[in-house]
Amino acid sequence: MIFYAFLLSSCICALISTYGSSDSLYTCRGKFGFNKRRKNISMFINDIAQLKGKLPNFNTFEKGYKATKDTYCFRLTKYLADLLVSKPSDALLKQFLPAEAEMSFQRDEYYDVGDEKRFTPIKGIVRKYPTKLLFMPTLECPAYCRFCFRKEVRSIEGSYVLTDDEVAKCLEYIRGEPAVNEVVFSGGDPFFLSDARLQSILECVSSVQHVKFIRLHTRVLTFDPVRLLGSFTRYFSTFNCPSLVFQVNHPDELASDALKAVAHLHKLGIMMFSHTTLLKDINDDYQTLLTLFQKLLDLKIKPYYLYHSDPGKGLRHFRVPLKAGISLFNSLFNRISGLALPTYIFNVPGGHGHMRLDLGNLTELEDGTYELRSWDGKLIPFNDKDLLTSM
Repeated sequence: MIFYAFLLSSCICALISTYGSSDSLYTCRGKFGFNKRRKNISMFINDIAQLKGKLPNFNTFEKGYKATKDTYCFRLTKYLADLLVSKPSDALLKQFLPAEAEMSFQRDEYYDVGDEKRFTPIKGIVRKYPTKLLFMPTLECPAYCRFCFRKEVRSIEGSYVLTDDEVAKCLEYIRGEPAVNEVVFSGGDPFFLSDARLQSILECVSSVQHVKFIRLHTRVLTFDPVRLLGSFTRYFSTFNCPSLVFQVNHPDELASDALKAVAHLHKLGIMMFSHTTLLKDINDDYQTLLTLFQKLLDLKIKPYYLYHSDPGKGLRHFRVPLKAGISLFNSLFNRISGLALPTYIFNVPGGHGHMRLDLGNLTELEDGTYELRSWDGKLIPFNDKDLLTSM
């Protein structure tokens, strides 16, 4: 116990001495703010006017920006903005540029889809399952996805970067839960933090004896893949089963810089996985998903999860009916290598966690009405009728 107390104290001291206040991190002004050493990382685009004359249908996105700017944040990295300009496909633009439809709220949408507040024992941690938990050191991201199911929570309750004291309390919680053997870093995006701060937090978490596996979930491959070429990934490669899980929704995200980063990570021995969100008019067709999953596997990234689109507030224009999603996924089965086929899952509203969308877990009671079986065996009703009739 004395050793653990000493180790925790050392970690806290490292956090405090390395980063200073959390405010300096949030505003990107501190010594170890959002990595100011490379211009393409530290430069954000926060006003869509900076893209005027560079994008097709700019007036449409400008209207979306004006309609949403007082409710939802807009941010792109310099790298991502350059990617949108060089590859102005609808599949990329719709993911990151505002739309007026975001302000249209429907009765079948949820403020907090996963009811995460109920499963938050301490700020920064969400725990729904016995042996793993989410650790969210920040709700901030280098860029914002317009379909994010946490954006409503961030809008109403505010974003955060955990202070040193808050990080210490999260570490205490993890230490006190011996059943937890896996910690999944999410958010927000852990790569919003500086390399130094993220490394120190990881060092503390990995020192917990019963934590055997650590995953980092991120969109840095799309936001700024150059970040993956630095010293942090060399440090992370020394972990037991080092795993990076990239969200990649369309083949156009896998640009040349992303390919270089992936090759570098493979040489370091870091295991790479992907998760993809099924999004209307972005990737909800057979050929796009086939191309994406095969390309990921070619790059030695294992397609891990295909997420069914969440019924979050203002996200209706991104949503795919459950029946259409199941039909699409089934069309891929046995027409693609089993290694390239992810698990199709749904974040069941109401805090019931993720469930696999297969015939053993889902019963259609009538057109658009289902009974879902959650991971712990509970039967949950789900109504998709409103979305189905609006198609």
